[in-house]
Amino acid sequence: MRLITEAPARVDAAALAGRARDTLRLTWEERRWTRKRAVTTAGREIALALPTGTVLEPGDVLAVEADWYLVVEARPEPVLVL
Repeated sequence: MRLITEAPARVDAAALAGRARDTLRLTWEERRWTRKRAVTTAGREIALALPTGTVLEPGDVLAVEADWYLVVEARPEPVLVL
């Protein structure tokens, strides 16, 4: 299991070249939770232990490993339009 403890930082696209893209799909509410265990779309188990107040946004890169990287995606969810 990969433990992620640091808030996302800007990552240059060139640094991600040649690595496989893995995603963590979260709802609006889940992106505000700083402590969470989850499974990525590629089946990797991760644990989030982010600083209090961290809010994840779609496109945030959470981890960069030797052959893959993890990015946050917004999970589709129903909304009420008035």
